[in-house]
Amino acid sequence: MCIRDRFYALQARWILEKGNWTIPLWWGDFNLDRTIGIQFLIAKSQEIFGENLFAAYLPTTISSIVMLIITYKLHEELIGKKFAIASPLILSTTFLWFDYSHLATQDLIYSCLVTIGIFSIVKTNSKKELVYISLFGLWIGLAFMMKTFLVAIPITSLLPYLIKKKYIFTSKYFWFGLIIGFIPVSYTHLRAHETLRYLVCRLLLE
Repeated sequence: MCIRDRFYALQARWILEKGNWTIPLWWGDFNLDRTIGIQFLIAKSQEIFGENLFAAYLPTTISSIVMLIITYKLHEELIGKKFAIASPLILSTTFLWFDYSHLATQDLIYSCLVTIGIFSIVKTNSKKELVYISLFGLWIGLAFMMKTFLVAIPITSLLPYLIKKKYIFTSKYFWFGLIIGFIPVSYTHLRAHETLRYLVCRLLLE
């Protein structure tokens, strides 16, 4: 495990020990410098499969496989079915993907969500247009749960495409997906503020 692996694995262990699934902990204190996305996933995986390395790496492993599949589908949509297997093969041999797919961090999960977002906007002209419009809204909130404001970078890069397909923003399905995607991070932030307010009040009363 690298340093960040240990950091998130330790926080996941405290989730299981303390039963606190909404606020990241660091040696008994609340640590609000980041969201609880990856720690939650690791803890949930270890709750199901046991506290071991396999369970700690499982969320990242699943995301890496999904990312390869979506990359294959993107190649089919943008270039054609011929040699579609080339894109996931190239991706799987790049150093960054290979390295981060073996780490229990949020980076590859975030990248997988961005890839899903790109795929969903490409598929908005398909027969299941409403589903993909909802999915495009959904991935933004989930990616924010992983890397917070870093989600602005892929959205900015997609601006030319979004301007061309500006009707997406007038669709209620986009906003439905966006609201659903932001529910997890909104809930954890509200619980964090409620807990901190309770602690402050208790200290003042004492």
